[in-house]
Amino acid sequence: MWKLLVLILLFIGCNNPQKKTKAVSSAKRFSDTLEMKIDENHLFVPVVLNDTIKANFILDNMSYGTLSLDSTFLVEKRLMRIDTTLKDIRKKRINYINQLNIVHDRPIKFNSSTIQDTSRQNDIFDLKRIVGNKAQGLIGMPFLKKYLIEIDYMNNKIILHQPKFHKHKELLDTISIIPQDKQRMAFKVNITFNPSGGLPPFKENCFIDLGAGGNAISLSTRIVLKHKLLDIKTLSPRPSTGKVFSKEIVTGFTTKFKSIQLGKFRIDSPIINLNTSQKGMSATMPPMLGSYLFKRFGRIFIDFRNNAIYIPKK
Repeated sequence: MWKLLVLILLFIGCNNPQKKTKAVSSAKRFSDTLEMKIDENHLFVPVVLNDTIKANFILDNMSYGTLSLDSTFLVEKRLMRIDTTLKDIRKKRINYINQLNIVHDRPIKFNSSTIQDTSRQNDIFDLKRIVGNKAQGLIGMPFLKKYLIEIDYMNNKIILHQPKFHKHKELLDTISIIPQDKQRMAFKVNITFNPSGGLPPFKENCFIDLGAGGNAISLSTRIVLKHKLLDIKTLSPRPSTGKVFSKEIVTGFTTKFKSIQLGKFRIDSPIINLNTSQKGMSATMPPMLGSYLFKRFGRIFIDFRNNAIYIPKK
């Protein structure tokens, strides 16, 4: 009789629905999905600061702070006061919000997700001048490099995978990316550019920059002069929007190249900005590769820990 009782108890334990539920919920913690909006090739995600303040942030791995906050937003939410004296420098404002513990070491929660983090490295700048009221800050590399980042452009989702537990279930092509500093805060990839007008192809190391918006790849004045790209006959004047972080005046032209090559992938007829600015970032910086390029693949994985971008094979 007791043997029959043991068998019944084992059967009930094996078919206990509560155990199944726990297993599923535990697995979910290894990958969290964020709803995303794409606007001018910026990736926007909704966040909650300090448990109460709702905002939209842009994912930007080239931002070296966990949070980079718009100064106008901070003033409107009464998280920062404006000091009109000449001593009101950027560093002083950052120290001010940290001393008051307004956003330093406070939770950042993502809507429709269980993921949250704390803001340990902060920055303040004038983001409103760049994107208007569309975003109130940037989520930077100290947060992003913790995860294997899956960007699903077709379904407007970002999935943050725990690298230790994620296993790819599909065939992937790998593109190597190169860390540029010991802290692994910036990465580059080698691109072959094939211009039109009979000019020879050339290679350049380009930054991976998820925060790079716009509908073109921009080449600095240095690169334009080095490869004599102003000899291309099909050039159109580039309108200067003035919407760059350094407040510089950007001048130049727009054209289409025959193609660019990223690893084994060729992208035909990309739009290329040829800068002619005399100074500033637009005159000297390497090209920035963002969603203008990556969204063409439909879905990608970025693995900063293992120096790779993975693209599902179609």
